[in-house]
Amino acid sequence: MAQLGLIPKRVLCSPAVRTTETWSIIERALGQGANPETPEALYLAEPQTMLDLVRDTADDVPTVLVIAHNPGIATLALQLAQDGSRAEIRSMAEKYPTGGLAEIQFEAANWRAADEGRLVRFVRPRDLETD
Repeated sequence: MAQLGLIPKRVLCSPAVRTTETWSIIERALGQGANPETPEALYLAEPQTMLDLVRDTADDVPTVLVIAHNPGIATLALQLAQDGSRAEIRSMAEKYPTGGLAEIQFEAANWRAADEGRLVRFVRPRDLETD
């Protein structure tokens, strides 16, 4: 995320230990970060619940990161990624692994209107180079 310049301004993170640990790792790697919000509703949430939380984002916030659980996060990503690389969308549909990152861009005027977006990239942990 740091190499791609993906610095979230709002972080919605499930309150589960594993997801909060994931955010801590991401935040250290980014060297900065937003204070994560950890709503109980995000724990094992349905896709619509996650989307409702995203849609509750202020209009002046350009980026949102959701750290949540499968199968909900995978289902939501597939629901939102209506455009973009068909190969990456298929890959996401086949398996959305722990640590996967779907970057989805919206043309919506505000977060309340976020519905269908374009999958910019789908990165799986195995795609990353290791030192």
